[in-house]
Amino acid sequence: MSDKESHQSIPVIDWSIKPETEVLDLEDLADIKYIPLETNDSCLIKLATGLALGNDSIAITDITLQKVFIFDSSGECVGIIDRRGEGPEEFPTMSTTAVDFNRKEVYVYSIMKNRIYTYDFKGGYIGKCTIDRPGQYEAIYNYNDSLLIAHDKTNLSMALDMPNDELYRYITINKKSGEVIPLPIRIEQPIGNTIRWHNSDHIDVVKIAGQPIMCDGNRFVIADYSSDTIFEMNNGVRNILACQTNVDKSRKIPDRVQVEAVLGNLVFLEYIRVSEVDKTGIKFDEEVGGSYVYNLETNELKSYTAKRPYLKQDSKTIHHLGIQSKPSTYCFPIYMDQLMDQAENDNLRGPILDILKSLNEDSNPVLMIASFKN
Repeated sequence: MSDKESHQSIPVIDWSIKPETEVLDLEDLADIKYIPLETNDSCLIKLATGLALGNDSIAITDITLQKVFIFDSSGECVGIIDRRGEGPEEFPTMSTTAVDFNRKEVYVYSIMKNRIYTYDFKGGYIGKCTIDRPGQYEAIYNYNDSLLIAHDKTNLSMALDMPNDELYRYITINKKSGEVIPLPIRIEQPIGNTIRWHNSDHIDVVKIAGQPIMCDGNRFVIADYSSDTIFEMNNGVRNILACQTNVDKSRKIPDRVQVEAVLGNLVFLEYIRVSEVDKTGIKFDEEVGGSYVYNLETNELKSYTAKRPYLKQDSKTIHHLGIQSKPSTYCFPIYMDQLMDQAENDNLRGPILDILKSLNEDSNPVLMIASFKN
């Protein structure tokens, strides 16, 4: 694996500077289309916990149902991976998935067996392998024809009170043999996205949604929660996209910056400061934290809210967690209860209004796809 880093022109994100705020209208930034996903008794989606978007196929993982649904580009369901069980061609539990659209294969990772199970888009069994390094892997993506890329979250807590002796947590996994090769990214004091604390005679755990690997086509952006450096793995080459300064890590639960999405030159970031943890949950310091977008081309950092193209009045942050998509493409499922509520409040606009006429409250989600312009 080659390593071509230029240390002469690495952008620096300075968090001591208070940036201006901007409203990003997705209609101005991207071409928008909506795909209503087919609804029938065999392909009802409860919760889309993973989403992969290819040129002519869509794969939606539902961990709550332990299934992967394959749709074509028009939204018709063309395959289901429903192979949970104890048989030789079945997985005991589905922890997360990755999709290779070139090979038309789905990889199901089971933490219970530390194995990868491979199926075709119709649910046919292809094979399985045991990962040759014990771990708890998340943010697994298809890396290339032979490898997956993953993050090992074993023993990671947001507080620096867990044994973290594994310094190379970003790895590739061979799809057929399970061989693990660490990526050349060393994290000296890794932290994770869970908070553990003692409450009376037991330990409570709260998890903050987030993943340290983001996918943008064949680019994989790695932004470890404890690192000041944002890396990019692209065709086997490691680059540094940016470094960060003035993130306060002196607190018991250190401040952190996590990458929410990478879309071309735009890196969407979330600055998080935990102000309090108790039996009711986690409280955040919203005056310090917030949502930001960094432009790799202009080196500008701005606070932002994103206006969604199907709503008259709305602003949200851009979260792209667990999504494997084409380059510069943002997508997410819009659930029917959300659409119905917005319709009742007369807050819908654009083509979604016509699509809604053919749907009902029991329909599968509508997939919004935003292809960002140059």
